[in-house]
Amino acid sequence: MGSSIKIFFSEGKWFTSDDLFNALIALKADECDILYIHSGFSFGLPNPTLKRSEIFNEIFKAIFELKVRTICMPTYTFSFCNGQSFDSKKSRSSMGALNEHFRKRPESYRSYDPLMSSTIIGEDKDLVIDFSGESIGKNSTFDRISRKDNVKFLFMGTTLPDCFTYMHYLEWYAEVPYRYNRKFEGEVICQGKKQKAQASLFVRYNNVKPNILNTIDYGNRLRDIGAIKEVKFGNSSISCVEKNIASETYLDILSKDPNYFICDVFSKELADSRFFANNMVAL
Repeated sequence: MGSSIKIFFSEGKWFTSDDLFNALIALKADECDILYIHSGFSFGLPNPTLKRSEIFNEIFKAIFELKVRTICMPTYTFSFCNGQSFDSKKSRSSMGALNEHFRKRPESYRSYDPLMSSTIIGEDKDLVIDFSGESIGKNSTFDRISRKDNVKFLFMGTTLPDCFTYMHYLEWYAEVPYRYNRKFEGEVICQGKKQKAQASLFVRYNNVKPNILNTIDYGNRLRDIGAIKEVKFGNSSISCVEKNIASETYLDILSKDPNYFICDVFSKELADSRFFANNMVAL
């Protein structure tokens, strides 16, 4: 890349966008057609001489240098869940400042999903156009991703067990009993005009709790078979996994134990379908 701009300081050294690019190459993040990125701003102390937007631009310089056909990032708002209207051009993502910076780039395209919008830069605009009404299920962005070849998920400053949202699509695909499609209503704003809309989300029953340890175990299984590539970067790490092997492993676990990713055996008779949201930021 030829850039020597310092972006993070950690463990006694500076990290540049060149370092980030080299880390991504080591993970073979360039060897895909679609790269879906989950991020956390946790690599170290940001360079205080740079504006935050300048640091973000350096990060994306490294990502775009990969020459991947399409970059995709979550820009979820859960607007209807939180009793808010949704404007695809103005509604801030609740996924962090880096994702928001990506969303606001002039070349980006964002889905009109008022719950779990995704934003892409690149060729595969079919991932985000024509919102079908389901944020996780049929014809959602994740459903469209499932039908694409050569897709990888990148976890930059975060980890797969922390934020692999695609696994909830796999739960929908496997028809797990502890989640159900719930409809939400609200207003969408398009070119200044408001209109009523509906969107559905594949939510857990209220009394179902996720099993965090088994989600971590899922990540370890992928690591054990060499499916996750990972490098330390500053205070955190960057990892990458290919969609098909991640999907096959997750679905295999569910086929053997549908309750593996929740704390207790699910009982339909005791299911609590009440829904409570207060600044919802995750599924």
